[in-house]
Amino acid sequence: MAPIKSNSTFASYFDFFSRSGTDAVSPVPPPAGLTATGGNSTNTYISNGQSYKAHIFTSSGAFNVTGLSSGIPDGDKVEYVVVAGGGGSGSYGGGGAGGYRSSVTGESSGGGNSAEPAITVSISPYPVVVGAGGPGATPSGTQGGPSTFGSITSLGGGYGSTYNAVGGNGGSGGSAGDHPRGGTAGSATNYPGPTAQGFPGGQGYSDQATYTWGGGGGGAGATGAGGPTASVPGPNAGNYNGDGGNGIRTLIAGPNPGSVGTPGPASAGGTGGSPSSAVTGGWLAGGGAGLNPYGQDGGAGGGGAGNVGGGGGSNGASGTENTGGGGGSQSANGGKGIVVVRYKTS
Repeated sequence: MAPIKSNSTFASYFDFFSRSGTDAVSPVPPPAGLTATGGNSTNTYISNGQSYKAHIFTSSGAFNVTGLSSGIPDGDKVEYVVVAGGGGSGSYGGGGAGGYRSSVTGESSGGGNSAEPAITVSISPYPVVVGAGGPGATPSGTQGGPSTFGSITSLGGGYGSTYNAVGGNGGSGGSAGDHPRGGTAGSATNYPGPTAQGFPGGQGYSDQATYTWGGGGGGAGATGAGGPTASVPGPNAGNYNGDGGNGIRTLIAGPNPGSVGTPGPASAGGTGGSPSSAVTGGWLAGGGAGLNPYGQDGGAGGGGAGNVGGGGGSNGASGTENTGGGGGSQSANGGKGIVVVRYKTS
């Protein structure tokens, strides 16, 4: 028997043969995240049951939003980590880490502040600038370059200096070697306070006779260490060199923390601390170490700065590229910064 036909405009809404009863129902599109381009690499991953896509900028460019989200709560909000270039070290003081700003839940911004709000985006390009590390020099280094994502700006790390001088201020403070004539550590901009991007550098020290210690540069997560509080003769004096302040560990680029950053210290707390191969990566923005008077390597340059704490003699180690790590004395360059942006996907 042929199907029953009708000229009624409502006929298409009825199932004359009671097959499904769905003829008048339009299919509901599945939830979808926003679409965007940009970055030197991307990573799609799942964390706590939510899928994300991260765009990792190791050089300047643009985060270009080409389509908005549908059906995903807060799907048009993007989270970010913006780290500026680290400061270069001077003759004695380590360079400060680049300023650190973050909107990732459960992660602090630099200076111990809680995470900032995420950004609601529209279809538009958002400029990204990745700050250069500041060159190291004698007697004083150079401040790192700022990093930006849209309206978010992180300030460059302060430079390290020499004795009888002041370490440079910056997103995180640099430091100077102390001396009877008085060198002082650099400060972190707006520290302490809700808009601080890092911690100050450590105060240097001199025994006023033989040795001068440079203070460590401030990191995103801790103050740089100063020299000893009293003269410590012999080989033990090398244990009192000014470590760089620890950085902050982030998982914004994925649960595999090797996507960005470096191995960090054995403990996330405190000041300085040698990087450990047993601790996974993801650490950014550690301060550079100050000068060790015995010509050996300085203390670790902070959590995220990897090996930047190499100081002493003329063999200071530069801050690790794309971490914002400060340069380790003497006269070592700060590391280039990094910008990471992520959003929810379907």
